[in-house]
Amino acid sequence: MIHFTPLLAIAALLSAAPAFGQATAPPDDKPTITIYGTVVANGSSAGSQLFIADIPGWALAENQRLTPPAIGGQQPTGFDAGSATLFDATARQTRLGLRVAAPAGKSPWTPSGQIEVDFFGARPASSQGTVFNQPRLRLALINLKHTSGWSFLAGQDWVIFAPTNPTSFAHYAVPLAASGGNPWMRLPQFRIEKLTKLSGSKGVLIQAGVLRPVSGGDSPAAGSLADAVELSGERSGRPFVQGRVAMTGAAHGRAQSIGVSGHFGKEKAEPDTLNTWGVALDGAVSIGSRIGLSGELWSGENLDTFQAGISQGVSLRQGHFSTVAAKGGWIQGSITLSPSASINAGTGVDDPDDAALNGTLTRAKNQVTWINLMVRAHTSVTVAFEYNYFDTTHRTAARADAHRGTGHYGNVAVVLSF
Repeated sequence: MIHFTPLLAIAALLSAAPAFGQATAPPDDKPTITIYGTVVANGSSAGSQLFIADIPGWALAENQRLTPPAIGGQQPTGFDAGSATLFDATARQTRLGLRVAAPAGKSPWTPSGQIEVDFFGARPASSQGTVFNQPRLRLALINLKHTSGWSFLAGQDWVIFAPTNPTSFAHYAVPLAASGGNPWMRLPQFRIEKLTKLSGSKGVLIQAGVLRPVSGGDSPAAGSLADAVELSGERSGRPFVQGRVAMTGAAHGRAQSIGVSGHFGKEKAEPDTLNTWGVALDGAVSIGSRIGLSGELWSGENLDTFQAGISQGVSLRQGHFSTVAAKGGWIQGSITLSPSASINAGTGVDDPDDAALNGTLTRAKNQVTWINLMVRAHTSVTVAFEYNYFDTTHRTAARADAHRGTGHYGNVAVVLSF
């Protein structure tokens, strides 16, 4: 069955205002294109095996036995995850984008657009493929803002649910505390927003949208352009639905907001149809001119699409799938030390329901604590130093013995922004 309700709502919004195509802009009133980017060079070190070495999400159990890749067809001896020491260097968090701003002319609509890529995509299966990183689409969107305060967005953008992220150049391609208390994702969507201005800089922001129903547990065939079997989110036949209401403003040169957001959708995991849902409280406020505080609290089920539940969403038992409940959050404090230096410190936790654990789902709890120092050496160059500590609990069942994994992770980033 095809569901037309979200499309009809969008059509009604567009038809309620004068059509933006009725007026022709003067020939010299051309769109403005701005090219921007961030060149990021990272070097990192870790004292144990972490999941994704250069942008880690959690620590593997210290006693987990790992088998390294063969070297010239010769197989090295395995090792325990807790005994590994790692050094890594990468430039794949480098980001490049462009913004398009089109003049409104005589229309009540002002169009704009954005395209952004980084190099955190797939790595080719070839010799030295770890440094031949491929581009990845981050953003590709069209935004239409109306003089009434309404706006309409179509394309790939950050999701509405739980929109705040900690500050980091070590975790620039994937937000800091992903799988550690910070749900996030960018998905194709159709979104409407209304900002109602109050006194001063204060306002009320209302957002609602329908999004592509992507399941975090699906694994498409590597290198394929299409999947032989459509994936479980898309097979539900329904989009994800998300909304948020927030108080917005500015103080001491910082944007501020306190919002409540929600997410709901369905996934078809044969033979079962499962719900995915979540609620979140997010905030970013200033305490004086030098101190900022930000964070999120959330709860829900089947949220692996957003790397919540430590990237665990459904559990298979006796031939049937059930959802994995989880809760968590993060908090960060920021201090401006001088016009050229700032420090950020925080902690996050992701706590799935242990009752859902089995031989495949083994991550019972994940906590990450961080601190970073950012120094602006030039108006365009920043040097950042960051330390993370990961503390992850692994179990093979609800009452099984706990296997702890911990990890110390240090990162240095040199960043050129333009």
